[in-house]
Amino acid sequence: MRNYFSKILQVMTVITFLVLHNVYAQKDKTTLSFNTSVQYGSQSNNLSVLISTDFNGDYSLESIKSATWEDITKKIKLATDKILAESGEIDLAKNLVAGKPLYLAFKYNGQASTKPSQRGWGISNVTINYKGETKTLPIKDFKIVDNKENHEGATWIKGADMMRFRSNQSVKASESWAIVKIGE
Repeated sequence: MRNYFSKILQVMTVITFLVLHNVYAQKDKTTLSFNTSVQYGSQSNNLSVLISTDFNGDYSLESIKSATWEDITKKIKLATDKILAESGEIDLAKNLVAGKPLYLAFKYNGQASTKPSQRGWGISNVTINYKGETKTLPIKDFKIVDNKENHEGATWIKGADMMRFRSNQSVKASESWAIVKIGE
């Protein structure tokens, strides 16, 4: 009987260790996830997802372009049509730098063409798990910065729970950023 209880105690110790290890691992985990949808047009690769630790918080195109942005788009599943697609969890732990902010950007870059082919993207449910706390980032917190050369109303439009890049099927090049601070 003593051997039986000893085995149960060993199993309970292992289970307790695994549960506590998972809890502490989750506290150090920093992940990002969101939903996308896309419709209209045919251009590919015109939405990029970027992060930066050296953006200075000045929302001018010049300051944005002078920052170092890491393109994490290839780590993400993007929508292929108007049905919302989940991005998957993107691990950002290696991107955290003590004492530095972490910024997230959705960059739209539509190419000039002879016929309307720029796409309309939707972004929603932007969720960050940071230092053990999961929160959905309000769309209203994103700062929109457009290239002054954009024409025909090409820009990000913010709604209550989704933002959309409105390309208006432009045939002129478009560049528009939606940026939010997500850490530190």
